[in-house]
Amino acid sequence: MAGAAKATDVSDQLVAVVSTISDEIGQLRGTIYELGLTGNELGLRARIISLLHELTVVTDFQVHRSFHGPIDSAITDAIAEHLLTTIREAVTNVGRHARAPATQK
Repeated sequence: MAGAAKATDVSDQLVAVVSTISDEIGQLRGTIYELGLTGNELGLRARIISLLHELTVVTDFQVHRSFHGPIDSAITDAIAEHLLTTIREAVTNVGRHARAPATQK
């Protein structure tokens, strides 16, 4: 449809809408997958969201996150631990350096 649209702005709007819908479908799939987790099991998505929420004290803002694909089932526990450690370090650094005073040149 975007290719057939004669007006550039209509074409751009269609591309943007399709992209948004695609992102929302990915989020919905992830949510559906998480609903399938049993018991007190906490999926990687939920652990990342919890970690980012915890780190708002350091950053003073909510970090945007998005997930694509079945990360809860595709990433091993060992990799997940490394990933969480890396996210913690990266976000902590952002929080620390975002408040750093600007240097004068």
